[in-house]
Amino acid sequence: MSSSPLKALAELILSNVNALEKSCEERGVAVPSLDGPFIPGTDIMNADPMVVKKINDINSAASQLMNMIRPAPANVLAAVSGQVIAAALRCAIEFNVAEILRPAGPAGLHVKDIASKCNTDANKLGSVLRALTSQWIFKEVQPDVFANNRLSSILDKGQELSVLTNGTPEEKYANPRSSIAAILGRFTDEGSKAASFLYEMLSDKETAFSSEPTASAFCKAFKTDKSAWEWLDEAEQHERRVRFGVGMEGVARTGPQGLASKAFDWNAIPEGGKIVDVGGGIGAISIELAKAAPKLKFVVQDRAAAVEDGRKRLEGSDSELLKSNRIVFQAHSFFDEQPIKDASVFFLKHVFHDWSDAYALKILRRLRDAATPSTRLFVLDRIIPYNCFSNASDSKTLEVPGVLKPSVTPPLTNVSGGNSSPFVASLIMTMFFNGQERTLGGTVDLYREGGWKIVRVRQFDPFGQFDSGIEAVPV
Repeated sequence: MSSSPLKALAELILSNVNALEKSCEERGVAVPSLDGPFIPGTDIMNADPMVVKKINDINSAASQLMNMIRPAPANVLAAVSGQVIAAALRCAIEFNVAEILRPAGPAGLHVKDIASKCNTDANKLGSVLRALTSQWIFKEVQPDVFANNRLSSILDKGQELSVLTNGTPEEKYANPRSSIAAILGRFTDEGSKAASFLYEMLSDKETAFSSEPTASAFCKAFKTDKSAWEWLDEAEQHERRVRFGVGMEGVARTGPQGLASKAFDWNAIPEGGKIVDVGGGIGAISIELAKAAPKLKFVVQDRAAAVEDGRKRLEGSDSELLKSNRIVFQAHSFFDEQPIKDASVFFLKHVFHDWSDAYALKILRRLRDAATPSTRLFVLDRIIPYNCFSNASDSKTLEVPGVLKPSVTPPLTNVSGGNSSPFVASLIMTMFFNGQERTLGGTVDLYREGGWKIVRVRQFDPFGQFDSGIEAVPV
């Protein structure tokens, strides 16, 4: 007699938990407690495809089981409540609650003491924190007494409260551990505002069919005729700009570490080869790669304000990379003619998803015009799957080595398995810039039209949770 659907899901969870615990034992990794603070490097997940699949199956089965046993309206209402949790999370970040609780340790602080340091109402702040504790962010250790835990501790920017309340944006985000709080701050600030105008953008004929970055939900929310990038460069957005730059480091920390160095064969680049980090922001990835590949040179190109922030940040951390000219910052718009004509590699991370196809093609063609016959295009971006099962062959993807095909373990029925992150990421790009994450077929078509042929990909998972390495050559 076959198991019931509920029991089959429960058995799948248990079997994968057993396998995951065995993997942890073999790696000498302890299962972290939610009660203790987060320590980098203690996550169970790594880049091992087997570990990733086990975790995906557990998440998917748990999500499917939950959606089966709860009333349908409750499931949909739970999805809607995400906007409230995001608002509460922003309050915790802006009020520096994690930093206030840091000295108190596991004993915690009464909400009145927390609120007095935030200069806000204790009852209202209590509602904010209690909503977050329902998502395992913070912990209510006694009535109205809250303490940090594993999830809330990543909100800690690593600075003293006096610096956070009186310091400059650069001082506020000087500690590298602030990067997660920075990107969460952007998503719960500009991101939440843009999300609230998504329908208005899609229902307005002037913006719904536009490829322009000035016709996004973000632009409607902030009542600006500038693109999100131009708006970010305004003087009054200085703190948000600094936060965004630091937050890009936080994005890199949310998945397996070192993907940029693992996704491509950097050792195949001749000594002294020039890597142009196009749209490289404050240079976080170039710094990582420069340390891993000491024989290569890097040029970080981006908006003037961004590269200036990056130069200042590098002067305070790894100034030798600047003094030796192993990393050079260059103000440049990738829509203009590319000034570097002898690049070994044009490297782009999270650039194309910021733009509609029309604008992504402009970038690709500028790079193609500047490429030598031996220049390579290395792109680190998500490749998202379709959220359905299909046996249809796609000739555009079959011709690319390294493609991973999504598959799920019965009785699972959802390709994404309740992990909406790749699809949410795509929608965020739409809301901010009229961009999107792309499927592999869409990526192949786009690159080909822009003068490049994809010769291989390196995928770390087939579900679009992590970035994939895309390598292309000039056509």
